[in-house]
Amino acid sequence: MYLECQVPNKDLPAFIVVDCPNYVGPAFFPEEEKRTWVPLVPSKFHDDTFAEYRRGYAMRLAYAMTIHKSQGESLEMICVDIGNSYRINAVSYTHLTRPTIYSV
Repeated sequence: MYLECQVPNKDLPAFIVVDCPNYVGPAFFPEEEKRTWVPLVPSKFHDDTFAEYRRGYAMRLAYAMTIHKSQGESLEMICVDIGNSYRINAVSYTHLTRPTIYSV
C-alpha cells in the first residue's frame, strides 16, 4: 500500500499486507474476511559491508515439503511439526530419518 505522496517503483510501499491463516493476535482490519491479514512496515537495517543503512521488509525466505515429498531425500536440517494426528506413528519414521546430522 502506497501513501498519496509515494511513487510506485521508486519508493518502498508504506506497508505490505500478508495473509497468515494461523494468526490469532489482534485484528488489524475491521472486516472479518481480513482477520488474518497482517501489515508489515519497512525497517531500517545497517549494512556493515558499506557502512550504510538500507530500508526493507523483515522477511525470510523459507521452503516447505510434505513428508511424502521428502521420501528419498537426505536433508542437512529439518524442522518437523509432528502434531497430534492418529497417524503419527505411521509417518514419524519417514520425516525423522531425513536429516544427515542429528542434534538434540
